[in-house]
Amino acid sequence: MGIRNRRRVSFFFMLSFLFTFAAAAQETPVPGDVPLAAPQGTAAEGQSSSYYIQETDEGIRFIQRLEWEPVEHILDYEIVIEQRFGNSDRYYSFMDERIEDPYIELSLPPGNYRYKILVYNVLNRIDGESEWVYFNVFLAVQPQVDSYTPRYFYLDEPEERRISIRGNNFVRESEMYLMPALREGETEQSLRERGRIIIPRDITYTDIGDGAEIFLNEQDLLTYTYNLVIVNPGGLSTIAGPISVLFQKPMDLNIHAGYSPMFPLYGKPMYGWPGSDGGEDDTVVYEGVIYPVSFNIRITFIPFKKVYGYFGVELSPYYVFNKASNEAGTYTASSHNLGVILYAVYQKPLVNRKYILNVRAGGGISSYLNMYFDYGDNLKSPSFDTWFPVAAAGASFQWYFYKRAFVDFGVEFMHYFVTDMPTGFIRPSITAGWQF
Repeated sequence: MGIRNRRRVSFFFMLSFLFTFAAAAQETPVPGDVPLAAPQGTAAEGQSSSYYIQETDEGIRFIQRLEWEPVEHILDYEIVIEQRFGNSDRYYSFMDERIEDPYIELSLPPGNYRYKILVYNVLNRIDGESEWVYFNVFLAVQPQVDSYTPRYFYLDEPEERRISIRGNNFVRESEMYLMPALREGETEQSLRERGRIIIPRDITYTDIGDGAEIFLNEQDLLTYTYNLVIVNPGGLSTIAGPISVLFQKPMDLNIHAGYSPMFPLYGKPMYGWPGSDGGEDDTVVYEGVIYPVSFNIRITFIPFKKVYGYFGVELSPYYVFNKASNEAGTYTASSHNLGVILYAVYQKPLVNRKYILNVRAGGGISSYLNMYFDYGDNLKSPSFDTWFPVAAAGASFQWYFYKRAFVDFGVEFMHYFVTDMPTGFIRPSITAGWQF
């Protein structure tokens, strides 16, 4: 903004000032059950440089700073400040002062103001005058939290992530966020840079400023202990806490059982028995065969829970009744296939943890028990048993339809390491169970 030169002397300078800022709060923080943040003696981070907060024996003061670009070879400046009278267009003199520095610091009460700068030359005469600059000073109030709920968010409980606050002096321009409790060497700025500050997706306020509700995004929550920070316009703030984000159940135990038919993919096992010659007639056909009589049990233990997923182990015994014929159709081979597999399991919760994706891989041991060959006319071979290693990998999808009851839909690949007759299977499954 330029200064009008009464003697046509070219004195011009720019005023650098934020037109709207906050005035001093009328009350100091009130101690209570919830810890309150102490105001700082300098401008808070992110706060306008046109004012700063000063803590004195009488309480908190806001110091406003009016600053303009200096003019060389002058005697001094005169600053004239006027305050508006009510809602009228009239202003009355609030301050008129001669100063040497191109700025002034003062503490103004709330109100509507205007000011101008006059420049005096070395002859103590006015050489220039600025236009009026209008600005407002608002009352800065100390937010106060009397209570808040909840104090815990359990990540394994699907619910709306909402914090209800009761207190005083909550305004719609307030900044509210969750900040992890600072550890040694951490600062709020470092937490912001690492993305650890949680900004609400929405905030609602009561009409009289005595309450607010904060709504959070589920995906923003990490397993931390947080503090709720409220910063009112002007920089006065308070901290309420703690608010803990954790798992209500640090470990899970899932037990489920169900139906799991097996479909052979490859391999023509040679079921040998004493006296067999391993010829063509001894080859059992698997192509196009399904083993419908098949059941399995899964016992899943999850001891490690992280925000990005759960980790654990799973023990799964299973049973299959095998029956197939040779290529010539002269006999059938029957056996009871029993096995047990130990898996490593990764679980990824989805959609408020109502659905769980399971990925598993592991190995174990399997067997063909009471294997025999039936040639018809009551002619059967002697029965025998065989044991062999097995490997398996697959995925499943769990749906928790009622509290901790769930159904699991999955599919996996299995490979039997049988000497001279390795075979592969696809095994879909549907099971139901309960989480303990």
